Amino acid sequence: MDQGLATTIAAGIAALVSVVTLVVTAVMDRQASAKAAHREIVAPYLVELSEDIYTILASIDVMEKRSTLGQSVVEWQEKAKTAGQRVDGTRRRIRYFLPGVDDALRELRTAADHMATVVNIEGTYSGKLLAKYSGLAASVNAAIRVSYRTGAPPSWLRRRILVWKAKRISDFWVERPKKKSA
Repeated sequence: MDQGLATTIAAGIAALVSVVTLVVTAVMDRQASAKAAHREIVAPYLVELSEDIYTILASIDVMEKRSTLGQSVVEWQEKAKTAGQRVDGTRRRIRYFLPGVDDALRELRTAADHMATVVNIEGTYSGKLLAKYSGLAASVNAAIRVSYRTGAPPSWLRRRILVWKAKRISDFWVERPKKKSA
Protein backbone atom coordinates (compact mmCIF):
# COMPACT_ATOMS: atom_id res chain seq x y z
CA MET A 1 0.00 0.00 0.00
CA ASP A 2 1.47 3.30 -1.01
CA GLN A 3 1.39 6.47 1.01
CA GLY A 4 -1.26 8.19 -1.17
CA LEU A 5 -3.75 5.35 -0.73
CA ALA A 6 -3.12 5.22 3.02
CA THR A 7 -3.71 8.98 3.25
CA THR A 8 -6.93 8.68 1.25
CA ILE A 9 -8.21 5.83 3.46
CA ALA A 10 -7.34 7.77 6.62
CA ALA A 11 -9.09 10.87 5.29
CA GLY A 12 -12.16 8.78 4.40
CA ILE A 13 -12.27 7.25 7.88
CA ALA A 14 -11.86 10.70 9.47
CA ALA A 15 -14.69 12.07 7.31
CA LEU A 16 -16.94 9.13 8.21
CA VAL A 17 -16.23 9.60 11.93
CA SER A 18 -16.99 13.33 11.56
CA VAL A 19 -20.34 12.61 9.89
CA VAL A 20 -21.30 10.03 12.55
CA THR A 21 -20.30 12.48 15.30
CA LEU A 22 -22.38 15.21 13.65
CA VAL A 23 -25.46 12.94 13.45
CA VAL A 24 -25.09 11.72 17.04
CA THR A 25 -24.62 15.29 18.29
CA ALA A 26 -27.70 16.49 16.39
CA VAL A 27 -29.84 13.66 17.79
CA MET A 28 -28.60 14.25 21.34
CA ASP A 29 -29.23 18.01 21.06
CA ARG A 30 -32.75 17.36 19.81
CA GLN A 31 -33.45 14.98 22.71
CA ALA A 32 -32.03 17.45 25.21
CA SER A 33 -34.19 20.27 23.86
CA ALA A 34 -37.29 18.03 23.93
CA LYS A 35 -36.56 17.16 27.58
CA ALA A 36 -36.02 20.81 28.46
CA ALA A 37 -39.28 21.76 26.72
CA HIS A 38 -41.20 19.10 28.67
CA ARG A 39 -39.73 20.33 31.95
CA GLU A 40 -40.51 23.93 31.05
CA ILE A 41 -44.15 23.06 30.34
CA VAL A 42 -44.67 21.02 33.52
CA ALA A 43 -42.60 23.09 35.97
CA PRO A 44 -45.07 25.96 36.59
CA TYR A 45 -47.68 23.53 37.91
CA LEU A 46 -45.53 21.41 40.21
CA VAL A 47 -45.50 23.55 43.33
CA GLU A 48 -49.24 24.23 43.30
CA LEU A 49 -50.07 20.62 42.49
CA SER A 50 -47.85 19.18 45.22
CA GLU A 51 -49.24 21.62 47.81
CA ASP A 52 -52.82 20.80 46.85
CA ILE A 53 -52.26 17.05 46.95
CA TYR A 54 -50.66 17.41 50.36
CA THR A 55 -53.58 19.57 51.55
CA ILE A 56 -56.08 16.97 50.41
CA LEU A 57 -54.25 14.15 52.18
CA ALA A 58 -53.68 16.14 55.36
CA SER A 59 -57.30 17.28 55.45
CA ILE A 60 -58.80 13.82 54.96
CA ASP A 61 -56.39 12.48 57.57
CA VAL A 62 -57.62 15.08 60.05
CA MET A 63 -61.21 14.30 59.05
CA GLU A 64 -60.65 10.63 59.82
CA LYS A 65 -59.03 11.39 63.19
CA ARG A 66 -61.65 13.96 64.21
CA SER A 67 -64.48 11.61 63.32
CA THR A 68 -63.13 8.96 65.70
CA LEU A 69 -63.20 11.61 68.44
CA GLY A 70 -66.77 12.61 67.55
CA GLN A 71 -65.71 16.09 66.37
CA SER A 72 -66.95 18.02 63.34
CA VAL A 73 -65.15 17.45 60.05
CA VAL A 74 -66.90 20.18 58.03
CA GLU A 75 -64.00 22.68 58.13
CA TRP A 76 -61.49 20.06 57.00
CA GLN A 77 -63.82 18.78 54.32
CA GLU A 78 -64.04 22.30 52.89
CA LYS A 79 -60.24 22.63 52.90
CA ALA A 80 -59.89 19.32 51.07
CA LYS A 81 -62.68 20.25 48.65
CA THR A 82 -61.06 23.59 47.81
CA ALA A 83 -57.71 21.89 47.21
CA GLY A 84 -59.51 19.26 45.12
CA GLN A 85 -61.00 21.99 42.92
CA ARG A 86 -57.53 23.45 42.40
CA VAL A 87 -56.16 19.99 41.57
CA ASP A 88 -58.95 19.63 39.01
CA GLY A 89 -58.03 22.95 37.41
CA THR A 90 -54.38 21.96 37.25
CA ARG A 91 -55.32 18.50 35.95
CA ARG A 92 -57.10 20.08 32.99
CA ARG A 93 -54.02 22.11 32.09
CA ILE A 94 -51.45 19.31 32.33
CA ARG A 95 -53.33 16.18 31.26
CA TYR A 96 -51.80 16.11 27.78
CA PHE A 97 -48.26 16.56 29.10
CA LEU A 98 -48.61 13.98 31.88
CA PRO A 99 -50.83 11.25 30.46
CA GLY A 100 -52.07 8.70 32.96
CA VAL A 101 -51.93 11.20 35.80
CA ASP A 102 -55.36 12.49 34.78
CA ASP A 103 -57.37 9.60 36.25
CA ALA A 104 -55.41 9.68 39.48
CA LEU A 105 -55.88 13.44 39.94
CA ARG A 106 -59.57 13.08 39.15
CA GLU A 107 -59.85 10.48 41.90
CA LEU A 108 -57.92 12.64 44.38
CA ARG A 109 -60.31 15.49 43.63
CA THR A 110 -63.18 13.46 45.14
CA ALA A 111 -61.34 12.49 48.33
CA ALA A 112 -63.06 15.08 50.55
CA ASP A 113 -66.58 13.96 49.70
CA HIS A 114 -65.69 10.29 49.88
CA MET A 115 -64.08 10.65 53.28
CA ALA A 116 -66.95 12.80 54.59
CA THR A 117 -69.33 10.01 53.66
CA VAL A 118 -67.37 7.14 55.17
CA VAL A 119 -66.21 8.72 58.43
CA ASN A 120 -69.62 7.90 59.90
CA ILE A 121 -69.28 4.21 59.09
CA GLU A 122 -68.10 2.21 62.06
CA GLY A 123 -65.01 0.10 61.72
CA THR A 124 -61.81 0.72 59.82
CA TYR A 125 -63.34 1.65 56.48
CA SER A 126 -62.26 5.30 56.59
CA GLY A 127 -58.72 4.28 57.57
CA LYS A 128 -58.54 1.89 54.64
CA LEU A 129 -59.81 4.57 52.27
CA LEU A 130 -57.24 7.02 53.64
CA ALA A 131 -54.48 4.46 53.06
CA LYS A 132 -55.61 3.97 49.46
CA TYR A 133 -55.63 7.73 48.83
CA SER A 134 -52.17 8.02 50.40
CA GLY A 135 -50.85 5.28 48.14
CA LEU A 136 -52.37 6.95 45.09
CA ALA A 137 -50.87 10.32 46.02
CA ALA A 138 -47.44 8.75 46.53
CA SER A 139 -47.66 7.16 43.08
CA VAL A 140 -48.74 10.46 41.51
CA ASN A 141 -45.82 12.25 43.14
CA ALA A 142 -43.40 9.56 41.94
CA ALA A 143 -44.75 9.67 38.38
CA ILE A 144 -44.49 13.45 38.20
CA ARG A 145 -41.03 13.47 39.80
CA VAL A 146 -39.66 10.88 37.35
CA SER A 147 -41.37 12.62 34.44
CA TYR A 148 -39.75 15.91 35.35
CA ARG A 149 -36.36 14.32 35.94
CA THR A 150 -36.36 12.40 32.65
CA GLY A 151 -38.02 15.18 30.68
CA ALA A 152 -40.60 12.78 29.27
CA PRO A 153 -44.19 11.81 30.02
CA PRO A 154 -44.71 9.02 32.56
CA SER A 155 -43.83 5.55 31.30
CA TRP A 156 -46.48 3.07 30.25
CA LEU A 157 -45.97 1.11 33.48
CA ARG A 158 -46.35 4.20 35.71
CA ARG A 159 -49.51 5.20 33.84
CA ARG A 160 -50.96 1.71 34.31
CA ILE A 161 -50.14 1.80 38.04
CA LEU A 162 -51.89 5.17 38.44
CA VAL A 163 -54.96 4.02 36.53
CA TRP A 164 -55.06 0.78 38.54
CA LYS A 165 -54.79 2.57 41.90
CA ALA A 166 -57.47 5.08 40.92
CA LYS A 167 -59.74 2.23 39.84
CA ARG A 168 -59.13 0.40 43.14
CA ILE A 169 -60.29 3.47 45.05
CA SER A 170 -63.32 3.84 42.82
CA ASP A 171 -64.23 0.16 43.29
CA PHE A 172 -63.61 0.39 47.04
CA TRP A 173 -65.92 3.41 47.18
CA VAL A 174 -68.70 1.63 45.29
CA GLU A 175 -68.52 -1.36 47.63
CA ARG A 176 -68.64 0.72 50.83
CA PRO A 177 -71.18 -0.08 53.51
CA LYS A 178 -74.15 2.19 52.94
CA LYS A 179 -75.28 2.71 56.54
CA LYS A 180 -73.77 3.04 59.94
CA SER A 181 -73.71 -0.28 61.76
CA ALA A 182 -76.26 -0.72 64.54
